[in-house]
Amino acid sequence: MRDISERARLKAERKQAEATVRDSEERYRLMFESNPNPMWFYDPDTLVFLEVNQAAIAHYGYSREEFLQMTIADMHPPGDVPALRLVNNHLTPQQPHVEIWQHYKKDGSVIDVEVNAHAFSVAGRQANLVLMKDITELKRMEAERQQAEAVIRESEERFRNMTDHMPVMIWVTDPTGYCTYLSQSWYDFSGQTEETGLGFGWLDALHPDDRERSQIIFLTANERHETFQIEYRFRRHDGEYRWAIDAGAKAGSWDWNLATGKLTWSPETYHLHGLDPADGFPQYEDWYNDLLYPGDRQRVSEYLSQVLEQCLPEIQIEFRIVHPQLGIRWLLSLGRLTVNEQGEPMHLSGINLDISERQAALRDRKQAEQKIAEQAAFIDIATDAIFVQDLDNRILFWNQGAERLYGWTAAEVLGKIAHELFNTESSSQLAEGLNLIIEQGFWQGELEQVTKTGQEIIAVSRWTLVRDESGQPKSILVVNTDITEKKKLEQQFYHAQRLESIGTLASGIAHDFNNILTPILVIAQLLPLKLPNLNEQTRRLLTMLEDSAKRGSHLVKQLLSLSRGTEGERVMIQLQHLLSELVTVVQSTFPKSINISRQIPTSELWLISADSTQIHQVFMNILINARDAMPNSGRLAISAENRYLDEHYARMNLEAHVGSYVVITISDTGTGIPQEVMERIFDPFFTTKEVGKGTGLGLATVLGIVKNHGGFVKVYSEVPKGTKFEVFLPAVAGELSQPNPEDELPRGNGELILIVDDEEIIRETTKTSLEKYNYKTLLARDGIEAIAIYAKRKDEISVVLMDLMMPNLDGLTTIHIMQRMNPQVKVILTSGLPANAQKTFPVNIKTFLLKPYTIKELLECIAGL
Repeated sequence: MRDISERARLKAERKQAEATVRDSEERYRLMFESNPNPMWFYDPDTLVFLEVNQAAIAHYGYSREEFLQMTIADMHPPGDVPALRLVNNHLTPQQPHVEIWQHYKKDGSVIDVEVNAHAFSVAGRQANLVLMKDITELKRMEAERQQAEAVIRESEERFRNMTDHMPVMIWVTDPTGYCTYLSQSWYDFSGQTEETGLGFGWLDALHPDDRERSQIIFLTANERHETFQIEYRFRRHDGEYRWAIDAGAKAGSWDWNLATGKLTWSPETYHLHGLDPADGFPQYEDWYNDLLYPGDRQRVSEYLSQVLEQCLPEIQIEFRIVHPQLGIRWLLSLGRLTVNEQGEPMHLSGINLDISERQAALRDRKQAEQKIAEQAAFIDIATDAIFVQDLDNRILFWNQGAERLYGWTAAEVLGKIAHELFNTESSSQLAEGLNLIIEQGFWQGELEQVTKTGQEIIAVSRWTLVRDESGQPKSILVVNTDITEKKKLEQQFYHAQRLESIGTLASGIAHDFNNILTPILVIAQLLPLKLPNLNEQTRRLLTMLEDSAKRGSHLVKQLLSLSRGTEGERVMIQLQHLLSELVTVVQSTFPKSINISRQIPTSELWLISADSTQIHQVFMNILINARDAMPNSGRLAISAENRYLDEHYARMNLEAHVGSYVVITISDTGTGIPQEVMERIFDPFFTTKEVGKGTGLGLATVLGIVKNHGGFVKVYSEVPKGTKFEVFLPAVAGELSQPNPEDELPRGNGELILIVDDEEIIRETTKTSLEKYNYKTLLARDGIEAIAIYAKRKDEISVVLMDLMMPNLDGLTTIHIMQRMNPQVKVILTSGLPANAQKTFPVNIKTFLLKPYTIKELLECIAGL
């Protein structure tokens, strides 16, 4: 019984053990099959797969049957099999092995795997268990991380290389304010080293009195992530302190691989764009399309294209980005271009600075300036010069009217002392005016002043005292009106009155003098008849008396012509006949060293109504003066033409009237007339000749006769180049077949004409006339101003009307400079000296106009271009 009971117990225990084994095997198989990582068993002797789980089938692409026909060596590259067998031979239950391998998948792709192998005994059979983890993606990410770090290191190296060669000192800090980088220029200037300058050591290079203040400003701005600007004294390597401006901004470095288009950013650059560095490096296209402000894309693209096409070594550009949290931000990008040995662009690297606060301040300032400009525009519309000066005469405000009148811009005069700038009055006179303005609050008077070009002007100046809120004198408002031309016209008027008065006086004297001469001349002629036996000496004396009386009579006639002209019959005259006879006389009597030329039309000149004897005397007097101005040799030219004077010409010449004239021009290449003499040449009895060689009545007679014939005389002279006289005689009304000139004058099509002349009356009248005939105009008072205007608007300007003789920069020099800007510039030269018409000018000077010219002549010249 005991044996039966023992066998029953053993049988029960065996069944329980078998059930436990089956349960354990089931649990193990369930864990093997359900594991998400590939697992398999293989024979350590043959390396044949014994079993694989479902994860291995799914990951590698083989079916279970295909796996069981393979060895584990079939999954390895051939070069790895010897190492695989070595690992397999040393694998024991007590010593598992972990190794990184490469496996082939069924589709031929290669993956990186981490293999964990264990030695097992299953049902009395030796087998190895393998657990595999695919680390392909991890290795790829690690490789990219290492590559990115290398790119960043390379970018930082480029950044250091770029900043080390910049002419300014650059430094970088971390978020705590700790300095992590100083450019080489810092070390060169200060003499510091990395050991002494990094961290907060840079403060040691500042003046002791400036350190605490500068550190507080810097750390406060750094903590708030704000820009800042500090001025401090900076110690140079030789110990001398120099003032420096330190401006800080949030900055980040970047690198652009032009071959791949990949952008590499420092963490700070990500923060500038509102991005997380963990998001990875963006492509240039991503930055361009998603982050760059749309309104700046074309400008940035064109600039970068220019940099790459021309291989520009350095870049500097401002642009806007769209920050996801802060909205639109302004960045300043500074960088350098790296090229390969063939000169091909490879990398752009640099730094970005956040300049949004600076741009905002600039925008606010511009808005304020615009508001002020709108208010000042009303003042600038005024033609008067309006400016404000403080009580020390320093200029505080300067309108465009002042700029037009005096030539200085506001930037040139602000802060300058007014009377030192353009007043010619003595300081005592100005001090007296200043005292009156303080006492009375207002002062007005005429001031002689000078412009930027040195031109003297006369201005009516009105001063008004401006007081502050407490009623104390604060500044002076000055309004100046240019009356120079008005004064010149008054001077011409007074000069004409003076000549008329002198002529009237001379006329009265002449009549009385004629009464005295008459009996002397009669007696001198009668005595020889009454006393036929007079000796020879007495007869000679009587002859001398008669000749002197006749010369006195001739002088009387000249005196009479000053006021009303001597009596004579006026008839219709064709001047070409009279001039031809006159040229014949001159050629036969003047020195042969004087070359005489004439340009008198063969067709008939217009008729004039004149006394031929008096007109003959006019031209002969001018010719004799020309002869005397050329004692050695020279050229004398006589010409005549029909000319219609329009409103434009009449406005420029007080004596002229609109209508038809015959103009006779006599020019010489003599000594010329000095400016101080020019104002008196028509005064009676004024002469520059030696005693006994001239009465001083020649030109006075010319003016008297011409004015009595309804004409006028224009004189142009330049020392020592010569003189030109133009005699204008009115053509007979009703005898001319002159069409209406205004109907036939050519008109413009809105072309822009630059008028360059130092005479304001010529500029303004020419401007008015051209604009009347559909041209647009720009005005310049000298060559310097003309060049500045032409440089800005050369593409718009069609023709330049250039005065040849101007202060500061003459016409020819101005033209040469313009031709460097635009070789095709079209120029019409003008001058009042006839000798200039014979000069050789640059090829682009299409024509020459002799002053004074009519609007018809000017319009035809422009139309001919």
